[in-house]
Amino acid sequence: TTVVGNNVTLSVTATAGGSPLTYQWYFSDVAISGATSATLSLNNVTLANAGVYTVSVMSEAGLVTSNPATLTVTAPIVVPPTPPPSSGGGGGGGGAPSAWFIAALSLLAAARWLRVAPASRFDGLTALSKSKGSR
Repeated sequence: TTVVGNNVTLSVTATAGGSPLTYQWYFSDVAISGATSATLSLNNVTLANAGVYTVSVMSEAGLVTSNPATLTVTAPIVVPPTPPPSSGGGGGGGGAPSAWFIAALSLLAAARWLRVAPASRFDGLTALSKSKGSR
């Protein structure tokens, strides 16, 4: 597996007891013109280079074809640039809330708790203060 734009090298090692060897590389069972050495170099690969490659090695003794090698070519992952931080105002910005915003939320929560609190929340406090005062 490789990425578009990379270079790929396929190679084969064969011996035939001293007799000369000839090679022919194939892409999807079609002979690749000029690809007649033990190494096949694919420069600046594209998606069109993805597929199955084989090589046939010939000697006086006969012909042997390699097992297929599948080349997978993927498009490069492009990460979009990060937008510059906003210059304040205008809303919609990310980031941590400011201290005044957290304080305002805390005050609102406390006011709501006091306004909605049933009297039973304060009964215990009154009873405690009375019992402390009577000692």
